[in-house]
Amino acid sequence: MQELLGNSLQLVEFVLKTLHLFIKLNRDELINVLLITMLRKINFAELFFRTALLLLLSVFWNTLSNRLNNSYLIN
Repeated sequence: MQELLGNSLQLVEFVLKTLHLFIKLNRDELINVLLITMLRKINFAELFFRTALLLLLSVFWNTLSNRLNNSYLIN
């Protein structure tokens, strides 16, 4: 149970760090975090989940940025 809780906390920490890096738009740090995470011994399901989450965040961020840019161009 403690191991599951520890993994959940690590996942939450990873998501928060990733969101923070997306907000800062510092892609070099984001790539470093991804590489360090992949180099750790984590199971495939967790790696897949994290990759899918990052992909969704990336799509969301790009969509939001495009909509904001388009709204400024229209006004």
